[in-house]
Amino acid sequence: MVPDSQAAEVVAELADIRDRLDTVLTTIGGQSSRRVVLDRDDPDEPDLYFVLTTALRDWTDGLRHRVQDEPDAPNREDLLRWAETAERLHDFIGKAL
Repeated sequence: MVPDSQAAEVVAELADIRDRLDTVLTTIGGQSSRRVVLDRDDPDEPDLYFVLTTALRDWTDGLRHRVQDEPDAPNREDLLRWAETAERLHDFIGKAL
């Protein structure tokens, strides 16, 4: 069982990330806000946790390698910020279990 304080931190971080993503999506596509709720215990999706956390880790690693391989990339700061966000989300998902 996750302590209430830790669960609150996870919820707050996810809400912050969701709000930032909503802003980006609205800005670039004029799309309305959408939410996704993932149930790790869904018996129809037994690999959900593994796929999500592995995808986050792989994406983060790819961003970090790109920054190393392209030190003059014009969006270097974005890549690093996105990698840090993905790492925080990965860590919060792990702590929420």
